[in-house]
Parts: sequence; structure tokens; C-alpha cells
Amino acid sequence: NQWVNQEHAQYGTQEKKFRFRVFRKHLQEIVAINDAQDDYELDANFMAGLTEEEQQQWYGINITAFPAEIQEAEEADEHLLSMVTRRLQALETGRKSNCC
Repeated sequence: NQWVNQEHAQYGTQEKKFRFRVFRKHLQEIVAINDAQDDYELDANFMAGLTEEEQQQWYGINITAFPAEIQEAEEADEHLLSMVTRRLQALETGRKSNCC
């Protein structure tokens, strides 16, 4: 419940049970990785409640790449915002995003 409240997720009863199982699996993986090494510490974030397929939609966005020209930068910002918006909408409606 703390994770659901922290991530502002609103799920129905069945979806909440499913997301909890997904979250629990990821939390077990996080604990195992943290216990196995001392170089860094992982923690659960909004992706902990997403399936592997849903997580894949978030990979590959490089928001640190800046185009050289101002106009290119503005166009890139608009494109990035559009991509992120479509991905969030897809996650909310439960459908796969085909934005990229």
C-alpha cells in the first residue's frame, strides 16, 4: 500500500492484486542484488509495479542528448514531450505505445 500511495497508482481490486505480485517479484530481485554487493543500492520506483513488457516502453529514451542548434533542440524537446505523453497515456489505458 505504501508503494501504491507513493506512486499515486489507483487500481481496482484485481489489478491491485496483480500489481502487488509484480511489485513483490521486483522487490525480491532488488533485495537479492543489494544483498549480493556493496557497490550501490537499488530501490523500488514506479517501474517496480510494471511488467517487463511495460518497462520496455520506458527504455531507450536518452534525455541527455542535446542537439547543437537551438531550433533542433526545441524540436527535440517537443518530440520528447510528445513521446513521453503517449507512453504515459498508453500505460494508463493499458495498451502498448507505438510512438517510436
